[in-house]
Amino acid sequence: MLAKREFLLSLGGFETDDRVYRGSEDKSLWIEVAASPRPLLLLGKVTVQYRVHGQSMSHNGLRQLASSQAVLKRAQMRHGERLQRADWNRTWAFSYYQAAIIYHDAGRFREAAGFLLKSLWLSPVLRHPTISNRYGTFFRCKRLVQTARKWMLAKASA
Repeated sequence: MLAKREFLLSLGGFETDDRVYRGSEDKSLWIEVAASPRPLLLLGKVTVQYRVHGQSMSHNGLRQLASSQAVLKRAQMRHGERLQRADWNRTWAFSYYQAAIIYHDAGRFREAAGFLLKSLWLSPVLRHPTISNRYGTFFRCKRLVQTARKWMLAKASA
């Protein structure tokens, strides 16, 4: 995203409360940009690369999840009326799906299953082009079965 500094500052700039939004400051700002009345221009090509390193926020899933969900709650409070309830349900369903992956990868299968069930309850059909193309339409159901299987195996071996 490329924007003039004055424009970003007029929207409040980057969130500075590290206790809540650490690692999701950019997401919070881009939600404000998308909610602004100014038109956006989408380019059809990659103009920047993203660097992943061992200290990046993406390596701390639980902290990333907490800040990401705080950003979504704030966005819903500020701009909730701009989207229909079904759109917010899909947004939260995808967030819960991401949470399930984080908990699954941390070996916390019970919590992962809970987030998957929340995701399915909020939006039984969740279309995501990248994920659906790779794993099929029922990607969350497949993940739930895998998670439940691992959860049962972990309980049996304990």
